[in-house]
Parts: sequence; structure tokens; C-alpha cells
Amino acid sequence: MPRTVWVVLILLALLLAGCSAQGQLGSRAAQYYSFMAGHNPKMQLSSFYSPAYRGLFKRDALKQMDSAIKPGAQAGGRYPEAKPSDVAVNVQGRFALTTANPGLGTVYATQDATKWVHVGLRWYLYLGSQAEVKAYGPFPVGMKRPQYKPAS
Repeated sequence: MPRTVWVVLILLALLLAGCSAQGQLGSRAAQYYSFMAGHNPKMQLSSFYSPAYRGLFKRDALKQMDSAIKPGAQAGGRYPEAKPSDVAVNVQGRFALTTANPGLGTVYATQDATKWVHVGLRWYLYLGSQAEVKAYGPFPVGMKRPQYKPAS
């Protein structure tokens, strides 16, 4: 095959992988935002932590944190679950920022933009710990906060 065809195929594969990663992030972020709004009570907050951040704690400490931190428990399901279409995404390399649809209610509207890092096949919260900076690099400075725009 000519070299040009290989270059086109590689670029197409990278483009598709990027779109797939962005779609995965929308789903993952929707799970996180829904969890923070009181949905999915069996889910653990630590499941969203990056491997480098989780590595800072012993297993028992993570379990204690998970049992102590029950975000949105007081919301009692008053807010709808977020869907991937309710998430605005800005990806730059292995890092991303997301925001949720503020029209879903106060619990979504008051959350700041969420930082994410892509590790292996999954997206995780990027909390900026020294362990994360060492493992994944610093979060990009000046990354723009994505603005949610309702579908028309």
C-alpha cells in the first residue's frame, strides 16, 4: 500500500479513538455527576479517583472515606440522573474538563468544572495530587471550561 494510504488510515484510527474516548468521558462524567446528586448509592466515590491518587491510601482508609462521604444523600433523588448528553466536554491530550447541564437543578449548576485524566482505557478524576502530577503530568494551564449548550 502506498505510504499516503497508511498515513490516512492512521489518522482516521486516531480520530475514531479520540471520539470514542470523548464519548466514554461523557458517560463517565454523567455517572459521577449523578452520583454526586444522590443516584447510584452502591457506587463509591473512590472508584472515580485515579490509580495514582488511590495509591496514596491504604484499602481500609479508602473504605472509610467511601462510607463517610455520601454525596447528595440529602438530595433524596430530587434531581434527575445526568445522561452523557447532559455533559459538556473539553479534551486536551489525556486531560479533560467537564461541566453538567445546569438545567438539571441546583446540585448540577453549582458544581465547578471537573478535571479528568485518561489512564489506560478509563477516565478518572484528576485531583492534582503530587502523585498524579508525577504519574500523569500537570493539568494543562488555561484549558477552557466547556459550556453546556442544550440540543436544539
